[in-house]
Amino acid sequence: RAAAEPTSTLILLLATTGMRIGEALGLKWKRFHAGEYSHVVVADTFTKGRWKSCPKNRKPREVPLQTWIADLLAAMRTGDVEIEDPIFASSIPGKPLDAHNAHARKLKPAARAIGLPWVDWHSLRHTWASLADELGLSDAQRMKMLGHSSMQMTHRYTHASMEQIREKLSKMKKPSDSTLVLPRNSHVN
Repeated sequence: RAAAEPTSTLILLLATTGMRIGEALGLKWKRFHAGEYSHVVVADTFTKGRWKSCPKNRKPREVPLQTWIADLLAAMRTGDVEIEDPIFASSIPGKPLDAHNAHARKLKPAARAIGLPWVDWHSLRHTWASLADELGLSDAQRMKMLGHSSMQMTHRYTHASMEQIREKLSKMKKPSDSTLVLPRNSHVN
C-alpha cells in the first residue's frame, strides 16, 4: 500500500475489476452492494469534472467484487455519508476525487516508489484483462466485466505473459520423425 486512502482502495478496485477511472469515480454509495454477492453497479461516470449517466456503451453493468475489496469499500463508509455521495469523495461535498490530481499526487509517486513509473489509471485496466485471461475467464466474461461492446476491443486489452507462454511451451514434447506432420504445401529439402 504505497498510496494513502482512499487512493489505495481506488487503485485496488481498478486492478481487480478492470473498471475505467471515470466509472470508479462515478460510483455512489447507492450502487455498492456488500454481502454474499458483493458488487457495484456502474451506472454513472465522473470524467473531466462532469457527471454523466451510463458508461461508454450506454448500459449500466454489474461488476462483481472480491470479498476483501468489498470490505475495504465498506470500511471507507463513515456514519455521515449519504447514498447519493460518491464512494471516492473529495474534500468538496458531493464531488469525487479528481482523476488528474489523484494520478499526479498519489498514483504516480506510489508507482515510482515500487519501481513501476509507467503505471497510470488505464494500465490497471489492461493489467486486469491480462490477469483475467491467465485465470481462465473466457473472452465473453472479460468483455462483460470490461463493459466492451465488441470482442475485438477486449482482445486489445489482453496481453500474453511471456512466463505463461514459456510454461505452456515447456509442456510440448519434441516431435519425432514419425509424429512430425508438415502442411501439404511445405517443401523439405
